Amino acid sequence: MRYFIFFCFFSTIFIGSLFAQDTVKIETRYLEVYDVEVHIAKVGVKQGILGDTGQVLLPFAYDKISFFNASDTLCTIWNGFFLVEKDGLFALANHEGKPLTALDYESIDFLIASCQSAHPSSNVIRIKKNGKYGLSAPDGAVLIRPAYDELDFLLDVYQDSLLAVPEMIKVRKGQQYGLFDLRTQTPLFRTEYAAIDFLQSLEVGKGKKSKKVRLLRVAEKNLYSLQNVDDKKPQTDFKYDKILPFYDERALVQRKGKFGFLDLDGKEHIATIYDHAESFRAEAAIVRKGKNYGLINIKGDKILALSYDEIKYIVPADYEDSFYRDFLQVKKGDKYGLANSEGKLIFPITYKSLRFVADKYGFELENPDGSKKFEPLSR
Repeated sequence: MRYFIFFCFFSTIFIGSLFAQDTVKIETRYLEVYDVEVHIAKVGVKQGILGDTGQVLLPFAYDKISFFNASDTLCTIWNGFFLVEKDGLFALANHEGKPLTALDYESIDFLIASCQSAHPSSNVIRIKKNGKYGLSAPDGAVLIRPAYDELDFLLDVYQDSLLAVPEMIKVRKGQQYGLFDLRTQTPLFRTEYAAIDFLQSLEVGKGKKSKKVRLLRVAEKNLYSLQNVDDKKPQTDFKYDKILPFYDERALVQRKGKFGFLDLDGKEHIATIYDHAESFRAEAAIVRKGKNYGLINIKGDKILALSYDEIKYIVPADYEDSFYRDFLQVKKGDKYGLANSEGKLIFPITYKSLRFVADKYGFELENPDGSKKFEPLSR
């Protein structure tokens, strides 16, 4: 293991040699948090770091030096950190030139997700040694030894922005995954699962009794279990082909090709008896048995009987005007109508076609004889 080694006689000789060679500044930054200006510079082909008065902070003995984070980043926790490289190995140093890690790693990676949490336990860097990844604290302390084929923050895959889940690190060894809790610096799940995905974070209960729970979807032999991170216990056995996030306190699941719904305790509140189902919206869910569609409430009771050839929402769940999100187009035979999430028919099932016209806040309806009319529908 090689470390930065500084000798007094070397520094004296080196500083003197600066007068005999050209020192070229490569990049300069003002570090507001320390109220200093630092310079990455080079003498010949070797690079070093100079302070704001020209003093040598890090000797000109390295093949390459760079600031650890980008200059335009809004994340400031890594300001004043330098990545240094020599003979193909990397280390970190701080703004005073003090070594923070051994010059011993094949790579040291800045993790963007480390800036998404205010908790200091998320201030970590990924290290690589002998082809394997591990995790280090900013002071060089190894938190997870380099033993994994893949390592990164756990991501919320159900968010378009793929936000990191604070203080959770997902690792992979071969085809098996594990999970570490950075706050406690302990493994939550050993590296023995086929998949570990963050499902969602929920506020459960009301008032003073409310609490936040974090739910995971964990796979063993291609079957999923719902896991509560905070209670550190499984909510279900490993028996589901699919588990989707909760809406209206119900999670859509698939088991042996059939669909049903779990409640927050992990119980199959609505049995897996449907050939197709969609997640709840406004306390109603579209379901299908065979070729017949219907609508159920969160208790599993039928709002619309299983007697329709088609039921579908007229707009996506994230449609900008929430008023229209709960309306459904219903079809029997070749006739269409409109219903709401309470099962009430807004337009009878007598029309040849039905089309939502967003910019007019209503519907274009086509009669069986081909004539058309417009019906406004708004608050």
